[in-house]
Amino acid sequence: MQNYPAEVSGRTVKEYVLFDGADPSVTRAGDGPFTEAMRKAADENRNAGKIPETIKPLFGYTLKNVNMKMLPTGSNLHKGDKRFDSNQYTKISPSTPAAVLHVSADGKYYFVQCPEMRGWIPVESLKIYDAESFFKTVRMPFITVKKDYTEIGGAVYGLGDRLPVENGADESGFFRVLLPSGERVSIKKSDSFAAGAEPFSEKEMKRLAESLLGQPYDWGGKNGRRDCSAYVRDLWRVFGRDLPRNTALQAEAGRELLGAPESEKEFYETLAASKPFRTLIFFKGHVLMYGGREGDDFIVYHAVNRLTRDDGTIENIAAVVKNRLFADGFSGIWKRTVKITELD
Repeated sequence: MQNYPAEVSGRTVKEYVLFDGADPSVTRAGDGPFTEAMRKAADENRNAGKIPETIKPLFGYTLKNVNMKMLPTGSNLHKGDKRFDSNQYTKISPSTPAAVLHVSADGKYYFVQCPEMRGWIPVESLKIYDAESFFKTVRMPFITVKKDYTEIGGAVYGLGDRLPVENGADESGFFRVLLPSGERVSIKKSDSFAAGAEPFSEKEMKRLAESLLGQPYDWGGKNGRRDCSAYVRDLWRVFGRDLPRNTALQAEAGRELLGAPESEKEFYETLAASKPFRTLIFFKGHVLMYGGREGDDFIVYHAVNRLTRDDGTIENIAAVVKNRLFADGFSGIWKRTVKITELD
């Protein structure tokens, strides 16, 4: 966001706004039906006909955790299971910079570009800054949160979140943090924060990965937790690597070690030669982080809803877990793997 343009093509923004519509297979809105009238109203609220030829973005920071939506509506659009909201893109953390590109017809939603994604967020969730103040803040030094669910200035920050600071820790060991509201607070230097990005180490990555074990799986982060790609993204943000939000784009972020394996032998030989915690394993729509070996077994960390065992039974996990592939009966995941990559 440091070099976001002062003007954006309206044609480009219109393409962004119209890129996604309501999934045709969605039949429910919350506890009731998702009618054609509701579908039409959600589409029309995108206000695409009012997008000018040239847009001068507004700029701001999110004030709280907010759910970014595909369409400008707060409705949970699903196919019968409310845990999987088709209208949910991702959770956006407080202190996230955003460029406002458009406003919904009802005036309740901004269409914004954030560092990792674009979509609709409620107007009241964003504090608008003048451009000079915004870019000054974006370029400030920052601290990175290393402890999940850390409260700062009344907002809750998660692992990997960043906050701008006016300076490094002073002589008394305090950072002077700029909140998205524009207020400043002092927070004491501790193991809960890193000044800037944390230098990568397998030991620290393992500690952080295991600090989230047992957290509930959360599609799109709607309830403030993580799905598979958010788990990997947030861990790597601590170390200064900004990965995309979804698995398809994350699979393009690293160096390919192997495409779809042709055999179990090829899969496990590739893992055995790979760097723990820098290596990601991709299924279609899922990502796992390789955590090295314990004895003769291979370890993976991931946030997963359910996984099929080698004997064909389905394990309903719905959590962030550490799996020993052979001991836990998941050695056959090689058959579902489409790519293995390594992050530098």
